[in-house]
Amino acid sequence: MQKFNSYLSDWLEYYNNHPSSFLVDDEINESFSNIIKLGPSVLPHIYKSMKDNSNFASQLLYHAMEKITKRKFPEGTLVGIDRFLANKNTEIWIKWWEKGRLEVNEIFKKQYQNYKYLNNIEKKKNILNVIKNLGIPALPYAIEKTQEGDEDLIEAVNYWTDDALKDSAEKTGVPREQMRQYCLHWWEQNKDDWLLPPVQEAPEP
Repeated sequence: MQKFNSYLSDWLEYYNNHPSSFLVDDEINESFSNIIKLGPSVLPHIYKSMKDNSNFASQLLYHAMEKITKRKFPEGTLVGIDRFLANKNTEIWIKWWEKGRLEVNEIFKKQYQNYKYLNNIEKKKNILNVIKNLGIPALPYAIEKTQEGDEDLIEAVNYWTDDALKDSAEKTGVPREQMRQYCLHWWEQNKDDWLLPPVQEAPEP
């Protein structure tokens, strides 16, 4: 992907001139932001760059993977902001990309079943957050439940897609009572932008 290679080159050059022991939001420069804006289609390239390169700037790309996928690991899984431990976070993300995301369907089914059987609003909210933290691999499974008539997961769809569904609905003037059907229509029109690429390395640019 030509754009990714260009943005990556800019990011590596920037980092060489502005080394940091970690990366926080206010340190994300334009080139790094541009990588994130490329969306899910760039994830195989991010994965390959992290896997093939040991330089610290490439290791920090897991931040981009996190922001694109919306995947949130359980508390304590990732290490803190320590330069010498950042590669451990990269290893966790590489393992998730290669294997962990394939488990999302089963985890989603279990959590969704728990969600539907609960009556306690606070507990349902907590489980919905667990589902949201599965990230965009759970999108097609949430859409399946929406097709079956459940509107509760539209909130998660909006979260995973950076409010792209919500913004489109507002621009179109969709009434609340028609939101479920619009969600399904929007997904058919835009799913190729959000479905994760297959489990394989990035193609050669």
